[in-house]
Amino acid sequence: MTNKDLPYAPPGPVAPDAIRRHFETDDGGFEVGIVIDAKSHRSPLLLGLEWVRVGTEPVSWAADQATHETYYLQQGQLRVDWEGDHNGTAELRRGDSFYFPPSHRYTIVNTGDEDVFLIWSLYPSPDSP
Repeated sequence: MTNKDLPYAPPGPVAPDAIRRHFETDDGGFEVGIVIDAKSHRSPLLLGLEWVRVGTEPVSWAADQATHETYYLQQGQLRVDWEGDHNGTAELRRGDSFYFPPSHRYTIVNTGDEDVFLIWSLYPSPDSP
């Protein structure tokens, strides 16, 4: 059996240069890095990184009807506002986590004086077969 025959990529580390990075805002203040997903590892899990620079514009997006999202704040502080079945807001600091069930729209704002760094995962990965 070859690696191509496996349902998922083989176990192993992900090199930093394999992380697919792109900017989400015109001001370049919100950057996303994709570490593991259906494209890179044939995985139903999507694992990523986010950087939100001080002073960048607020960032909004919506979770689809099937995707569960989790976030861990590694650095900085931010405010999260969400809409859906339950509306709310939360102020988060380093070490805090948060979860979004499917079908919610939310916005994050860097409210601190340092850049925010988040680690996140989505399940299932929107690119899952």
